[in-house]
Amino acid sequence: MIREEEERIWDIWEDDTIVPWKPKDAPKAITAPKRDLPMHGESYNPPEEFLFDENEKKQFEEMDDSEKPYNFLP
Repeated sequence: MIREEEERIWDIWEDDTIVPWKPKDAPKAITAPKRDLPMHGESYNPPEEFLFDENEKKQFEEMDDSEKPYNFLP
């Protein structure tokens, strides 16, 4: 029973050469999408005194998306 379940389940991210028990009718492996690395502003973890206070956060959220200096809330 367990062997039958193993034959029906496969990892689509795995390389075909690594999994010898993969059934022949299984679909080809799909490569995982590459994500862009975060820029400096997105990965920087500033101290609390540099973060927005409630008033600044409210102003930032009310801004039009085209006017915002970045697309995330620091």
